[in-house]
Amino acid sequence: MSFIRLDLLPLYNVDQRNSSRERWEGEEGQTLHEYIMEKIRSGAGEDFLQWDFEQGRLGLIKDYWDLAGFDISSENIKFPEGDSFENIDFSHAQFWHSTFDGACFPQTHFSFARLYNITFRNCIFSFAHFYGCQIEKCTFEDCDFIDENGFSNCELKETNFLNCFFSKNKFTDCRFDENVNFANNKHKQILGLLKRGIVMKDSLQPNQISGIYRGIKDGFQGGEIFNKARRYAFLQRQAYTRYNQTFGVGSYLWEFIAGYGFKPLRVLFVLCSAFGISFAWFWARLGNFSDGLLLGSGAFLTFGAKTDLLANLPVIDQFVYIVSALFGVSLVALFVTVLTSVLLEGG
Repeated sequence: MSFIRLDLLPLYNVDQRNSSRERWEGEEGQTLHEYIMEKIRSGAGEDFLQWDFEQGRLGLIKDYWDLAGFDISSENIKFPEGDSFENIDFSHAQFWHSTFDGACFPQTHFSFARLYNITFRNCIFSFAHFYGCQIEKCTFEDCDFIDENGFSNCELKETNFLNCFFSKNKFTDCRFDENVNFANNKHKQILGLLKRGIVMKDSLQPNQISGIYRGIKDGFQGGEIFNKARRYAFLQRQAYTRYNQTFGVGSYLWEFIAGYGFKPLRVLFVLCSAFGISFAWFWARLGNFSDGLLLGSGAFLTFGAKTDLLANLPVIDQFVYIVSALFGVSLVALFVTVLTSVLLEGG
């Protein structure tokens, strides 16, 4: 699967979107909207609309979780502890230029919602589901994303996740632009991810790290931001090597030599180091800088300079010459392959 344009998603319904938003525009809708906003400004809470709904005071909504198409704009709300929006349906809702501080979103639904310039600070998202959402210029700061669900087929632009805790992969078939960022600059970390939640104090299981980075990598890949995709692909493979497979020297060696095929400079470093060893060996054995340089270069780059000197050298030197040639051919080919892959990716 990969990102699908939002208006082409099978569950996207223009008529449903329009009707859910337009119901709040009439006189009755505006009065009800303001009444509900007062409750939200007061901290909302678990089933905060239930009593009013059962008393027949919320005529426009289908049940006491139904806030589909709701609009929140220019609010700065600090929420008390406890559930804030349990099981609330914010499908097709629009959030603009607002801050939610300390809110808890258990089993909250954000299908096809639009979020612009929203800051979520010290919030908890548990079983919260963002599906087909447009999220732009938003900031998630010191938030916990725990349990299941997360972001599915969402488009994120200029959005930052600062010191956020992810218990497992939270991004499926999403698309990120080049200004989406993930940063952790405090608290204990494992391979760049927070070890414990900020609010709920859940612990990160190391075997989930690879999946978390896979979702982030796929998001940048979907947006064709290949440099960031490579970075998170490397972290994904690194985490998999350490926490999802039995110990294998080959994986660690592949990481060191080529960064799993994502880091050509590592190959170049190994190549230069191997060449330096070959040159130093023959310099020491021949006692001549020029002859050692040419013989070592000839071996490593296989152009055969000064091979006549091998006739007067012991078998061990001839063996080193052959091994140098094998390393030279292999590492040069690997360097060209990895470099070409990185330069031409997405081309």
